[in-house]
Amino acid sequence: MKRQSCLAFALSLLIFWNVAPAAPKKDNCAKCHADIDPRHAAIVNGYRSDVHFEQGFTCAACHGGDATVTDEEAMDPGKGFVGTPAHGEIPRMCGKCHSDANFMRHYNPTLNIDQEEKYFASVHGRRLRQGDPKVATCTSCHGVHGILPVDNTNSPVYRLNIPRTCAKCHGDRQYMAGYGIPTNQYEEFSQSVHGVALLEKRAKGAPSCNDCHGNHGAAPPGVNDVALVCVTCHAFNGELFMQSPHRETFLSAGLSQCAACHDHHKVLHPTDAWVGVNEGAVCLTCHSSGDKGYAAAAQMKQILDSLIGGQARAANALGKARALDMDVSEGESAVEEIREKIIESRTAVHAFTPQHLMEVTKNGFAAEARAESLAAAAVFEYKFRRAGFGVATLVITGLALLLWLKIRAIERRQRGET
Repeated sequence: MKRQSCLAFALSLLIFWNVAPAAPKKDNCAKCHADIDPRHAAIVNGYRSDVHFEQGFTCAACHGGDATVTDEEAMDPGKGFVGTPAHGEIPRMCGKCHSDANFMRHYNPTLNIDQEEKYFASVHGRRLRQGDPKVATCTSCHGVHGILPVDNTNSPVYRLNIPRTCAKCHGDRQYMAGYGIPTNQYEEFSQSVHGVALLEKRAKGAPSCNDCHGNHGAAPPGVNDVALVCVTCHAFNGELFMQSPHRETFLSAGLSQCAACHDHHKVLHPTDAWVGVNEGAVCLTCHSSGDKGYAAAAQMKQILDSLIGGQARAANALGKARALDMDVSEGESAVEEIREKIIESRTAVHAFTPQHLMEVTKNGFAAEARAESLAAAAVFEYKFRRAGFGVATLVITGLALLLWLKIRAIERRQRGET
């Protein structure tokens, strides 16, 4: 038993030795540069909170040279010293470790090792290869010295911080001049239903820039790809749209599918007013009086309004019965069914056919009729009970009167006999 314990302990040490992060090595670079210049000291102090420093990497891991010596030999090009890497070399420098599966498994086996490959497939990476010195590289988003893990709330690539990180470049009109793309994406996103959920409500499940554009392989979705991006979250809406008459029409017209109605970055919360031919309806963007789509939009709006009004009518009828202390629980279940059908119908409009919407809502209209019938029956029962109580009261009163008269008659006879 003792021998087995020793073997187990030895095996544990061996495993730990192979996978545990290395302890910080001697780093004379940091020692010297901290003394040279206050700005260098700030860099050194920043690096001490870096995820790489915590794993034992010295300055030489990125800058090259020999961190174990104390003189200028540390910066000998013969020892691989590169100093400050050129902007265009940063992805390769990071990829030296992050693309090596054997190396990375000793530090984070779950981390993807294709970031460099994806980066060079992105718009940023392609432009970098073309010699554009302004495009983002790894350090533009992750930081330089003081790189934090993605799940650290202070990291610029922490989920809730990503929009502001992207906006550092994409929101700078002067910096983005010449690229021919808008610089108001952050302002629009922050007003959108997605942005409000992410930035104000701090909902981590809400989409951020990278959910639509990608992370290291960032690229704008093409006109034909927008719906494919949206359906990753809005699957049922997308399924209906793909089967709708709008899909082929939008594609042939070069319209950006979902974004044609909902916009791109400024995706606002839709309302029932968007459907139909009333003022402010989205349908009027393309349709005008007299065309087939205009008539379909008007009919769809009528169906929606009728069902919404039906819920109000049923709830009002049940409210009257409830005020009479009648049990309306069954009717309330019917009203809840109407509410669910209203929600379902707001998704069903993406089929863009009145026939499909009517099929979805028919059970809602049936539930409305059932609720109103139950409410009427409850009111009738209440009235019947009141009427029955009145009749019963009169009968009982009459019987009591007759009984009293009978008793008086008996009493008079008894007095006459005596």
